[in-house]
Amino acid sequence: MKTNEGKAIVSEQGTTGSSAGDENTRCPENTHKGRRILESAMEIFSQKPYHLVKVEDIAARAGVGKGTVYEYYRSKEALFRAVFDEGGRIYLRVMEEALNREGTAVEKFTHLVATHMSFICQNRQRAILMVAEQRLIAPRELRQTFMERRGRLLSLVRETIRQGIREGSFAPVDVEFASLFVIGGIISLWPLALSEEKNLLHDREKEVMDLILKGLSQP
Repeated sequence: MKTNEGKAIVSEQGTTGSSAGDENTRCPENTHKGRRILESAMEIFSQKPYHLVKVEDIAARAGVGKGTVYEYYRSKEALFRAVFDEGGRIYLRVMEEALNREGTAVEKFTHLVATHMSFICQNRQRAILMVAEQRLIAPRELRQTFMERRGRLLSLVRETIRQGIREGSFAPVDVEFASLFVIGGIISLWPLALSEEKNLLHDREKEVMDLILKGLSQP
C-alpha cells in the first residue's frame, strides 16, 4: 500500500453530527451499525492511501448512507483516528497479557514475540494500516496516547528483564537500555505485515527471539 507522503490529513466535515468539539457523536463500539462502519473503514484505509479514501466508499462497504457515518464520526479524520486508536488498544492489551502471564522471563519474552507475530497475522489489515499510515497521526493527543501505551509496555518489559536477572537467566544488564533493545527488535517486525510470505514471518520471529535472548543471556 502506498501512502501520500507530505500530504496532511484534511478534515472532511459532514453535514450532520455533533459540534466541532466532539470527536464522535456516539460510542460506535456499542452498536452493531457503528461497528460495521469502523470495520469497513479499517478495510478501506488499509487498501488505499488516506487522501484517496472517500466517506461514501466506507458507507457503501458498511451498507449505510453517508449521512449515517457522520452520525457516528464528525469527519473522515475522526474515523481514521478511531480505527488507528482501536488497533493500538487491542495491540497493547494482548501484549500486556503476554507479559503478565505466569512463567519465567524467557518464557514471557518468547510468548511476547509470538503474540506480536500472531497479532500481525490475524489482524493483517489493521497491521498494514498501523505501519503504512502512521505518519498521518498528527494530532497531539493521539501522539500522547501512543507514548503512554509505549511507556506501559516498556515498564512491563523492564520488570521482565529484572525477573530474568533474578532468575539468573539474564546477565546484570542496564535494564533501561535492554528494554529499548527488546522493544526495538519487536518493532522491527512490523513491516512484515506487508508480506504475504508466511515462512518469512516465521523465520524473522525466530531470528528476533534469538537476538533478544542472546543479548540478555549470561555469557
